[in-house]
Amino acid sequence: MVGIVVAKLDALRIVRLTGSLPENVNFALNSGVIRSFLNASGVEYQSEDSRVERTVADAAATARRYTFSIDCEH
Repeated sequence: MVGIVVAKLDALRIVRLTGSLPENVNFALNSGVIRSFLNASGVEYQSEDSRVERTVADAAATARRYTFSIDCEH
């Protein structure tokens, strides 16, 4: 699993505009875009058949072992 955060919703702005606090708003990139980025950056990775079904709990347990944050500012 790979997650790349490219933007964050400005929740305070949405509250000011709508009066409601947004919840569970997420943005995603196609796996092909992520794969292209990793390849272009020379990052080695392993891929697996995505047709293998996993429970959410199994996926979360696997992700916890390999999850870390990289902050890039420009």
